[in-house]
Amino acid sequence: MQKINKKYGDLIEVQWTDACERAGWRSVDDALKVPDEVFVKTRGFYLGHTKTFITLANSIGKSRSNDVGGVWHIPRAWITKLR
Repeated sequence: MQKINKKYGDLIEVQWTDACERAGWRSVDDALKVPDEVFVKTRGFYLGHTKTFITLANSIGKSRSNDVGGVWHIPRAWITKLR
């Protein structure tokens, strides 16, 4: 797991691999093909992180005491690149 050297309010981009589900019947060979939709880029304001998650918001106020909106909790184990 990579080290996170960001501070509150930094605008960052997280590249990560998401889980997905595809409904309907298909062959096993087709089911084993990983769809491109699982490779995700999310940009937002860095709020903080724990051992398990990084947290971003798409909107923030002037300080930590103001509200934040559009909060994402991305599992750190799913992150492939952070900038």
